[in-house]
Amino acid sequence: MTWRGDLAGALEAARIARSLTEVTGDRRLEMVVRGTVAWIQVDLAQDEAARAEAQAVVAGADEFGGRALRGFARSMLAYFHTQREEWDLAGDVFAQCATILEGTDQRLIPLYSGAFAASVAWRQGRTEEATNTIETTLELARAANSPYLEAVACRVRGQMLSEQELWPEAGRMLDAAVSVLEQLGSRLELGRALYARGNMQGRQGNMTAARADVERAHAIFVEVGARRDVKRAARYVQSLRDY
Repeated sequence: MTWRGDLAGALEAARIARSLTEVTGDRRLEMVVRGTVAWIQVDLAQDEAARAEAQAVVAGADEFGGRALRGFARSMLAYFHTQREEWDLAGDVFAQCATILEGTDQRLIPLYSGAFAASVAWRQGRTEEATNTIETTLELARAANSPYLEAVACRVRGQMLSEQELWPEAGRMLDAAVSVLEQLGSRLELGRALYARGNMQGRQGNMTAARADVERAHAIFVEVGARRDVKRAARYVQSLRDY
């Protein structure tokens, strides 16, 4: 449901799953489900609830041990900081996650969180690390045959290329992300890909195309209830209208 953009439905399903883990007493599985709850709450801009949930998951994972669970917990907390554009906090938590997983063959966590880790490194000016991370994430997504995660990584790579003014390469990446996410029916990430492509078009002075993409992204964000994305897109829509 989260990938489709049904955030309200996903949150309800995750809360039901959490209640079931409490009944069964499986505390490790409870940590995984609570991490998922935090992820969804972040996208809904329920920040205080998401922060408390993510921090509780980190504490619980550290209590029960296991490198995979501890890495997963931190990837959830890092996502919280990433979506709030708290780059230094996100970078610190992603670094903790990398240290915990160092020397393991764990691929699932880097697959799911790699695009966001690359975004954070990029915002912090760690260009080479960001590029290497996103390329590795693309390879992992292709090896896992996950078009959704590949499209998310394409969107992030396209944003990087756009900011370098490498327009043809950026356009190919963002077009691919939009196309795949449309086919999958993944509304939230489709909105983010459209927003990124609109931003690229605006940078090039293609204002009509930029407005079309960003206005469509804004409509999607409103529909799915992604309040933080709604505000970001609304600001950009207004700036394009004022241009």
